Amino acid sequence: MASLSTNQRGGINGWGGTFRPDQTSADIRNASDGLSLELPYDQIGAVAVTGVRKLLATQILVSLAGSGPAPF
Repeated sequence: MASLSTNQRGGINGWGGTFRPDQTSADIRNASDGLSLELPYDQIGAVAVTGVRKLLATQILVSLAGSGPAPF
C-alpha cells in the first residue's frame, strides 16, 4: 500500500509519501536511491528512500521522496 501526495510548496515536481510492502526483505530494508515506483496505468516515478520504520514484527513503513513530475 502506498500513500503519496504532492508538496504544494515545492512546485509541480515536489512529491513523496510512504509505502508499506506486503512482504519485507533485506533488499527493501536496505534500499536507498535509484528506485522506481510503478503505479497503475503504467505511470512510473523515480524515488529515493528517506527512511524505514518498523511497524509490527513483520511490517515496515518506507518513507519516499519523489523526483521529477508526480506519476499520479
